[in-house]
Amino acid sequence: MFDLSKLDFQPVYGEKVIQTVTDDQIADLEKHYGRSLPSKYKEILKKYNRLKPKLDEFDIGDETYLINYFYSLTDDKGSVSNIWWAIDNFSSFLGENTLPFAEDASNEIYFFKWVDDKTEVWLLRCDELEEPEDESVIESFDELLTLLHSSD
Repeated sequence: MFDLSKLDFQPVYGEKVIQTVTDDQIADLEKHYGRSLPSKYKEILKKYNRLKPKLDEFDIGDETYLINYFYSLTDDKGSVSNIWWAIDNFSSFLGENTLPFAEDASNEIYFFKWVDDKTEVWLLRCDELEEPEDESVIESFDELLTLLHSSD
């Protein structure tokens, strides 16, 4: 099983402040979607909320992808780094059975998409496009985590 501490989470903006996420907050998110979240994603929310991974890059084929930060789960639903803000602002582009969970440095959105009871990882490319485009990135969140490496 993948050890999340290997991702070496760092502060997004200066000071390292971990805001605790409760089981009730995660349950509210799961209830909103009617789906269970990947267990490793729930662990990230609980242990590393509001932090970004130092191992932030992964390669698939000839393409390199970057995760700038995972959305936080806090009571400040108006914050642009909050998952509820992302849900409110991107759900119309993502479609049904999806949940935004992270952004890259170009404000492109990583999201979970439930397909045939599997939770796949997709990317919404919206930088400088008239109409955002989505693409399948990898078949599972766990697989994505194992591919992460440092962009330094």
